Amino acid sequence: MERIKSFEEFVINEAGSSLGLLGDILNISGDDNGPSDTTRSGGDMPRSGEDTSGSADSYTPTTSYKQTPGNDDFVLYMQHQQGVAGAAGIVKAFSGTGKMHPETVKTKSGTKYANLVKNIPSDRPQVKKDIIAALDKGDQKTAAALFLDVWKEKWFSKQAQAKTAINSPKNSVVKDAITKASAKYKVPFDFAITVANIESSLNPNAGNATYKGLFAMQPNSNYGGVTTPMGNKWNDPYVNAENGVKLLKNSITQLKKSLGNNWASLKVGSWANSLA
Repeated sequence: MERIKSFEEFVINEAGSSLGLLGDILNISGDDNGPSDTTRSGGDMPRSGEDTSGSADSYTPTTSYKQTPGNDDFVLYMQHQQGVAGAAGIVKAFSGTGKMHPETVKTKSGTKYANLVKNIPSDRPQVKKDIIAALDKGDQKTAAALFLDVWKEKWFSKQAQAKTAINSPKNSVVKDAITKASAKYKVPFDFAITVANIESSLNPNAGNATYKGLFAMQPNSNYGGVTTPMGNKWNDPYVNAENGVKLLKNSITQLKKSLGNNWASLKVGSWANSLA
């Protein structure tokens, strides 16, 4: 299966308002305190002593969100975060048509269901607890709903930020690089810059020992069927945008195939439906 990233391997750095998913995921409303900022250095990892164990006895979710209109294009980003198989499993679990991939619900480094729990910002500890409690009860549908709701919130917040940041003079080369790659691979510019903003804050020099550049990719790998021969040019905006947007197109196409009939339940843009 495709590699599923862990929380430390990508950037989240902007608070935002809360949203629903695929219509009304849960009948919930309430605060609009968005997720806190973090970086690829692991700034939003669970704090020392933080309780993320949850409890099967406190299974009923108590987290509340304000629902805001928006499409489901954010789900297409999930394949970049969770891998195609991981993203497809989350959507199927939410829809009640399948189960999450085993890697998604593994315990890693002492954290239950790490690929979900470690991807929830630290200022939402109750969401972490609710996800763990739901999964302890075997209710993947509720866990998926909570996880996706947070990420719909984050997506639109980061998209608004990206639309402003990309027009900064310091990002002129990055803007040109992503514009050209987006046109070539028929991936909307706004979608591509949102992914780049989440992954690197539009900084081609961002990264760690493994994942580098605008789209946080391995410089030399074959991930999702796309070879990324960036080599020592991984921080060149044009090289990185070319490889990153190509990977997005290819992975979204794979996600569409993996979801089968579930694809139709997503309210994604017509661009995604038209990808070969």
